[in-house]
Amino acid sequence: MPTTLTQVDLRAEEQAIRAQGRKALQGHTNKDPAAVASLFAQDGVFLYPGMPLVRGQGAVREALTTFMQTPGFSLTFEPTRIEVAQAGDLAYEVGTYRLQMEPPGGRVDETGKYVSVWKKAGDRWEMVVDAPSTDLPMPGTTGRG
Repeated sequence: MPTTLTQVDLRAEEQAIRAQGRKALQGHTNKDPAAVASLFAQDGVFLYPGMPLVRGQGAVREALTTFMQTPGFSLTFEPTRIEVAQAGDLAYEVGTYRLQMEPPGGRVDETGKYVSVWKKAGDRWEMVVDAPSTDLPMPGTTGRG
């Protein structure tokens, strides 16, 4: 019996992920951790440098609440590449970000890059992994590879 292949509109799926990204950016701008966390899968993970792994929407919301309550908090990001799997069920996004805040101990003005993994759940894309990586050099290094 021949297999029927479903044709996936990869460009439309990419645009759907970009729309989710715009919601995330708006959530950060509005300092609304619940809105951002709602874009994660129930068991999604956030892998921020210098922090233990954060798993699940509730834990992501808590971590983002702490960040967003920091004086001077501002986060912007820009995807530079989104690739959707041929099956249309998984995708990854690579981009750059800028984080600014003024916690006790000094101002943070950080640039970096990130990778996010998205999974299609029904008709909605959910983030299953968000992994930012700072451009700041590791302590004790010059920052050159």
